[in-house]
Amino acid sequence: MTFTEELIKYSMDIWVQYLTHPFTTKAVNGTLDKELFKNYIIEDSIYLREYSRVFAAGMYKSTTKQDIRFFYELLSFVEEGEASTRLNYVKELGLNDDWINSIEPRKENKEYIDYMLSVAKNGTPLEILVVILPCILSYGYIFSELVKKSGGINENNPYKDFLDDYTNQEWIQYSLKCENYVNQMANNLKINSDYKEKLCNIFRNSSICELKFWDMANSYR
Repeated sequence: MTFTEELIKYSMDIWVQYLTHPFTTKAVNGTLDKELFKNYIIEDSIYLREYSRVFAAGMYKSTTKQDIRFFYELLSFVEEGEASTRLNYVKELGLNDDWINSIEPRKENKEYIDYMLSVAKNGTPLEILVVILPCILSYGYIFSELVKKSGGINENNPYKDFLDDYTNQEWIQYSLKCENYVNQMANNLKINSDYKEKLCNIFRNSSICELKFWDMANSYR
């Protein structure tokens, strides 16, 4: 079992809840309330802004060119991939980033952001990768599983572009690259059982934050 497989196994009781969540399941079958998706886009936009700062902290904390380059590549992929679809929905939903940047995140989002930034401030590059890993890996896991179960994405689904982002080959390869790099870092460091437990708990806490984010997105502002 690889290190990332151990991380996921440690939090699988949380991850299975992603697959039955009303927000994710309704997004896949196209019945999600548009206002709830609008809420999601607002909060996700705020989240991604702070998410970028976590990647920047990873670059700052890194002591090798390889690690710095890896954090930079991850940030670039998020900015160029996720951001473009998000901006299309921002426009379609009558929103704009200036307004979004002026509002406070909801409680669950703020707690998630604060947790990531705390790990980014006090943690090692590996800990920083582990805290952002649930977001990277769970989206592919959720939507690949749900789309497979539903038989594919309906062309008329209003959230098709959103779903395509997390089920296409680019995202799959991005996720796999992150997994492999984290496994490589863990192997190179030869982490002991105490440190492994710490990393498992960081991953679990972040996974819980992901679940709470879906709960928040499934309620009106």
